[in-house]
Amino acid sequence: MHIQHIQIHTDRFPTRERYPFSLATLQQTRELTLDSPITLSCPDAVIFSFDRSPISPIVYQETDHYRVYRDFMADPRGYGGDGGQGPGKLG
Repeated sequence: MHIQHIQIHTDRFPTRERYPFSLATLQQTRELTLDSPITLSCPDAVIFSFDRSPISPIVYQETDHYRVYRDFMADPRGYGGDGGQGPGKLG
């Protein structure tokens, strides 16, 4: 699980005079979409897993997104036409 979408409500900023609320980029951005597994693989990214308690950091190679893409690239034919019984089945 990962955050896929963030809405930024600039009208709720406590102030526009102090960092980070003073950044023009933050004041002009209304939303961030983070639905790509590529986002997770950015160098020096810290990824937190909400799948276990307590919430803890995990490495990219432990994410479901990484495993699904890895398995698909290893055997694309295993993802279709076989009723989900191939090596890439989810679950």
